[in-house]
Amino acid sequence: MEQIIKLINEYQRIIIHGHTRPDGDCIGSQIGLREILKETYPNKEIYAVGPMSEFVSFLGELDIITDDLYNGALAIVVDCGNSERISDQRFKLADKVIKIDHHVPVEDYGDVNYVLEDEPACAAIITEIMDTYKMKINKQGAMALYTGILTDTGRFRFDTVNGKTLRLAAILLDNGVRVDEID
Repeated sequence: MEQIIKLINEYQRIIIHGHTRPDGDCIGSQIGLREILKETYPNKEIYAVGPMSEFVSFLGELDIITDDLYNGALAIVVDCGNSERISDQRFKLADKVIKIDHHVPVEDYGDVNYVLEDEPACAAIITEIMDTYKMKINKQGAMALYTGILTDTGRFRFDTVNGKTLRLAAILLDNGVRVDEID
């Protein structure tokens, strides 16, 4: 985690990527991380790029950016085990790449690879980073991360759910999540 925070602190422009055919965890992680970084670092340029999935479009929009923004930027790829599956291949244009994932590692494509296979969702990993480093979050970001955890755990039904998963979800509830708006 420390390497991730160190790189986030170093870069003025950060671009967050996900995978092709994004699911709720992918979109939730992208939007959630974008909102955390915007709230915590209001003077930085933060973008989340790639295709949107209709069923989670209520979480907000992703950004459309030009290639030149990758010059001198940090790319963070969430919820994606291999580089071929990253939806926007322009991540390769960034100065540095961070991979944050919970799938069985297929490829270490990042300069920093933070993969926790025991976590049920990438959104849970991002929530833990936010909580550990006392980062700020707004309602949109909390809703996005909660949705990511909710979808990748089958609404907390899968056997990967444990007490930690529910504690992380509770942090998001305490930050503005309205379950009635998601369900």
